[in-house]
Parts: sequence; C-alpha cells; structure tokens
Amino acid sequence: MSRVLAPVIGITFLVQLVAFFIGLGNNVILSRWLGPEMLGVFASVIVIIELVFKIVNPGLDTAAIYFISSKKFEFYKYVNTYSVNGFVVFLLGTLVLFFIPQAGFFIELFDSRNSGIISSNFFAVGFYFLSFLFHEFGVKIPLGLQQFKSYNKIQILKPVFLFLLLTGFSAFYEADLNIILVLVGASFFLPAIFYWLKALPLKFKWEKETADESLRYGIKVMLGSIIQFLNYRADILIIGYFLTQTEVGWYYVAVLVAERLLFLTQATATILLPAASSSEKQMEKTPLLSRLNFTVVLAGSILIGIIAYWIIPFLFSANYSNSVLPLVLILPGIISLSVSKLISADLAARGLPQYSTYVSILNFILNITLNLILIPSLGIPGAAISSSLSYSAALILQAYYYKKISSVPLKDMLLIKKNDIKKLKFV
Repeated sequence: MSRVLAPVIGITFLVQLVAFFIGLGNNVILSRWLGPEMLGVFASVIVIIELVFKIVNPGLDTAAIYFISSKKFEFYKYVNTYSVNGFVVFLLGTLVLFFIPQAGFFIELFDSRNSGIISSNFFAVGFYFLSFLFHEFGVKIPLGLQQFKSYNKIQILKPVFLFLLLTGFSAFYEADLNIILVLVGASFFLPAIFYWLKALPLKFKWEKETADESLRYGIKVMLGSIIQFLNYRADILIIGYFLTQTEVGWYYVAVLVAERLLFLTQATATILLPAASSSEKQMEKTPLLSRLNFTVVLAGSILIGIIAYWIIPFLFSANYSNSVLPLVLILPGIISLSVSKLISADLAARGLPQYSTYVSILNFILNITLNLILIPSLGIPGAAISSSLSYSAALILQAYYYKKISSVPLKDMLLIKKNDIKKLKFV
C-alpha cells in the first residue's frame, strides 16, 4: 500500500529546519571559540576519523535500512547480527586510528606543532569514533522501521545537546581539541542511545546468512560511500597539504554554511530510501520531490550568495571574511547535490546502489584532479570551483543512469511545473 509521504517529509523538513538554525549557532560558537587555525585542525581530524569509519565499514549501516524496511529478515535476528558487526567495525577502526599516525601520515598534512595531534589526543579521538559509529549504525534502525515520528523527535536532541555543551564549556574553558572532540562525540552518543532502544532486547547473536546478505549489499555501497565522502571532504585534506590549517578553517566555514542549504534534500532523501524500499509506488514520487527540492535549494543559494558578504563576518567574526568567496563559488555545486542525493536514494531503494558508485568514481577522479590543479594556484576558491564543477558533472552522469532505468529526463527532475504544489499533498 502506498504511503503518503508529504506529511512525513514536511515534519522531517521542519525538524531539519530547527536543526539548521541550532546547528548554525553551534558552528558559530565553535568557529569563534577555536579561531580559524584551530578550527582547521579540528576539521582535518574529524575528516580523518570519519574516513576511517568509511574504510572499515563495508556499507553495513546502509544495508540495514534496505533489509529492515524490506522485512527480508526477522527484525530482532537482524539487529543482533547488525550490532555484532558494528562492534567488529569499531575494533578495526580503533586499530587503524592507532597505527596510522605511526606511519608519519600527518607530517605533511599538519605543520610541526600539530603533526602528533591524533596520538596526543587519542582518547578523545577514540571516543569520537565510537560515538560517531554508534550514532550512524543506530539511526538506521528507526529509519528502516519507518518510524519517522520517533526519528524526528530524537534528531532534535543532537544539535540541542551540543548547543548546551558548547555554550557551557566555552564560557569557562579555553579552546582545546580534546574538549571539542569529546563534546561533539557526546552529542552523537546521546541520541544514539534512543535509536538503539528500538532494538532491545539485544542478544548479540551472529547469524551467517544475515551477515552474508548484508555484506553482499553493503559491498556495493562501500566503495561508492568512501569515494563520495572523499568527493565532499578530500578538498579539506588537500588544502591542509598545500596551504595552511588557517585556510582549512576558512574553507570549512564556507562548506558548513553551504551544506546547510541541503536540509530539505536531507529530509526528503532520509524518508524516500526506506519508504521506496518497501513500495515501488514510492519510487514514482522522486521526480516531483526532486523538482521541489531543487527549487528551494536554488532560491536559498541565490539568497545566501547575495548576503554572504555581510552575514559571514557578522556571524563568524571578521576573522572569517576569507570564507565569503569560496562560499559563493561552491553554491552551484550544492544546487546540483540537491538533486543527486535524491537520485542516489531512489537508486538505492531499487537495490541498484552500484550506479551511484560508478558516478562517485568518475566524480572522484575529476574532483581530485581539479583540486590538485586549482588549490595550489588559486587557494581555497580553487577548492570551491573544483567542488562545483565535479558535483555538476556527477549530476549529469547520474541523471543519465536514472533516465535509462526510469525513462525520466533530467529536465523533469529540475523544472517545477504548474500543478506541483497541488500534487504535493498526494505524495
């Protein structure tokens, strides 16, 4: 039976909107508290931690949405195996994070003052990794169950909790990477507890058939997930290598503000994957949802582009005035992403995540090549240009695959139609 998604997406959108403003406040506090250079170090460290998560996790969290929503396995048997797999991923990731610094990986990425930053803050790094994994694996449980109301309630906890922690600690303590990693990690950990309550009682029993099926699906996602992450975050590491951590901090603020425009896309994609996994009817709603998302993100990007010169120094302080140009230059890429994310969710719901992997590989090659050419010559504006060009190229290729499968052309994913708003109530 086809489920009406519009009310669910609308509520999730409102939750994302609230989270948007609270999250923006959190970013402002972090940026002002740390300053550009230390913010750059923090950004580089969390990119490394989250990249390790992608490398040691064979797509098991994404597979969970597909298998829980499709009800292929009995729920409690599935989550028992899922939790054991998550623990194994945690052990592997911790080992990788421990040994990578010993190989001298950070000598070129960070300057001499910060080259031992992960080793000297290993407890905080490990806690952040645990919390991030606990959250990423946990959030897939209510999504797979399509318990969107519960998901939305818990979603608000993370930014609110982080806001309380940041305002409290920033008033009494000097900025310190250890403290920041623990605070941000704690903001992942608390909502994750509520997500995992949905899986109780856990027995930590591992079943080979369940694990094999999850692995087969997840492996299709894994490479694409790693490459997609690098598409979004490799520029931060490349800036750290060629330029300075201060410039990483400036660029990171631009990225944080730009990516906030995707809150509606995030709401729609979050609901679309589990819903469409359980009903082919839901897949037919992708073009309409895409057009509406594209229109909202386009309008938001134009507004941000107009006010960026004034709003960035006002919110983040004059120390971040150099974030304005890269913010404006990355906006076309964010507009492209608003459609790409929905197509990717649709393809995953059809059991065809490999198409997004193909797109991610080609996008990765283009993105890295452009970054290596433009960052040394143009600085952080070059990174923004690289992102916009590669995201736009990826959208064109992804739309090509989507048209082959669904016969829906790209223009039907972008150009809003006269009756779209009326149709929305039936979505």
